[in-house]
Amino acid sequence: MSGHERYRQWSAAYVLGALDPAERHDFEEHLRRCGDCQEEVHSFAPIPGLLTKVKEPGPVTVPEGFEEWVVSRVRSEWTSLARSRRRWQAVAVAAALAAAFALAALLSAPAPGRGTPLVFADGALARGEILVDERPWGTEVVLELDGLPPAGSYTAWAIDESGNWYQVAAWGPTPNSAVIVTGASSVSFADLDRIVVTSGDRSQTILEALPGET
Repeated sequence: MSGHERYRQWSAAYVLGALDPAERHDFEEHLRRCGDCQEEVHSFAPIPGLLTKVKEPGPVTVPEGFEEWVVSRVRSEWTSLARSRRRWQAVAVAAALAAAFALAALLSAPAPGRGTPLVFADGALARGEILVDERPWGTEVVLELDGLPPAGSYTAWAIDESGNWYQVAAWGPTPNSAVIVTGASSVSFADLDRIVVTSGDRSQTILEALPGET
């Protein structure tokens, strides 16, 4: 397998935050100079949003053993993704993962709420609000931003307390420089240090949002 083909297989895993820190750093270095892989990443960008598209019901009793089944299925799917050599197989695996996590969230999520607002750090180049909500699979992030500076694309990142970066959402420019985006990260709410929004190539940091004092 060529080196480039290996990186292409990492695209979906990168978007879903499933690469380990060393793999993610390696992939991001490759991504800076590879237009094909940049397109791959953008094509997978909507997948995390699938986690938040299903309306949450009232309290539901989770069947015994369901969580263990989800964990087992996720591990199995990612193993298949690592071995896959076809892009359509990667897409199918990523979609299956999103569906599994969404089902788990439906059956075990707490009652919906407005979320916890983060505080923008000084020097933000955009205004608005970022809300975070704890979920069984990690953290849901809702971005309502206005006045975004010009860029070819934008990316939101969740950064954990160890300094690891995980992609939350990606989107393109809008006519009014405003956007409402819902994304997700596998980083747990307790481990979340901050949310950062950058240009798509990470050459410009647009804002940082941190939890407020409790």
